[in-house]
Amino acid sequence: MLKEQSIAPDFIVPKLVDLVVQTSVTGRKIRIANCCWIPLLTMPIEQAHEQLHNMMRDLVKPVLVIDEGNLRLGAVDFASLLRRHLMTVLAGINADQLHQMVIVYQPRWAAEYRLPADTQRIRIAHRQIRDVLATVYEPAIATQVAIFYGGFLFKDELSNVMNDDNVNGVVVGNGKQV
Repeated sequence: MLKEQSIAPDFIVPKLVDLVVQTSVTGRKIRIANCCWIPLLTMPIEQAHEQLHNMMRDLVKPVLVIDEGNLRLGAVDFASLLRRHLMTVLAGINADQLHQMVIVYQPRWAAEYRLPADTQRIRIAHRQIRDVLATVYEPAIATQVAIFYGGFLFKDELSNVMNDDNVNGVVVGNGKQV
């Protein structure tokens, strides 16, 4: 039987990290320096909005982390919740600023319990994120935003995830604190 782990919220003190991702285009690992994670669905929405704008002002690369938490197991409409949060947090962010950030879909249950998300679920979540960005901005702008998968994944599923047009790559490790 799986036990839920208690994790202190990461948003209390923003930390700079270096994010290492494996890109779907080249398959190579790249390092994105001086990032700061914003847990989008677990942080109070006003605080996420303020933190994002502060990071843009301070030239820190924001990483919007989308964690559906236990919503996967409930009857909550993830797409509606995602749309509401993304639209509110991104209010006042222009297309140039949007290109400066990274979005990571990282379901907590996948990391805590070391359960892989099925590739279909990963594809759907990434498409929903991209669809919201296309609604807020334009489809052409939405396709240029880097969206990575940050959850647990079996090695044999990597190519299935990387072959999806909405997945720009996967996060390698959990980020290294600077």
